[in-house]
Amino acid sequence: MNGGASETLLAQFEEHLVLTQLSPLTVVNYLSDLRTLVRWGVGRAGPDFSLATITPNAIRAYRSHLLEEKLCAAATVNRRLQSVRKFCAFAMQSGLMAYNPSEGIQLVQAEGSVAVKQLTGEQIEALVQVASSEQSSLARRDVAILLFLLHTGLRVNELVELRL
Repeated sequence: MNGGASETLLAQFEEHLVLTQLSPLTVVNYLSDLRTLVRWGVGRAGPDFSLATITPNAIRAYRSHLLEEKLCAAATVNRRLQSVRKFCAFAMQSGLMAYNPSEGIQLVQAEGSVAVKQLTGEQIEALVQVASSEQSSLARRDVAILLFLLHTGLRVNELVELRL
């Protein structure tokens, strides 16, 4: 398969995205990201490069290209990798690929960002216990806020912005 065959696949993928009722801008971005990948692949591997036969090594090389040669931001690289993941999931579901070559490809962590770790049950219990053991009149409020944050996944700044 070649770049022209990739366009046929992209047309099928576009139809799938429209049917899943994604926003038109999201569809445009996915297709643009994948066309950029195809252009890179054809330039690197020649006219036989195709999305249908892409390998995990090619995806890793593309990620490195975006980071090291194009100097793209982590968010840009991750968006493009997510487009590849979405396409590969579609291709597998449609029987166009036997396996998902994007599986196991790590997203890029932004510099200075910290990996988020989920609290264990014991840590949550200890946190609630400390908050409820306070002898102040605000202890009930603090426990309510803590439980609200834990159960909704809101960030503190999002909680502060809430209005009744």
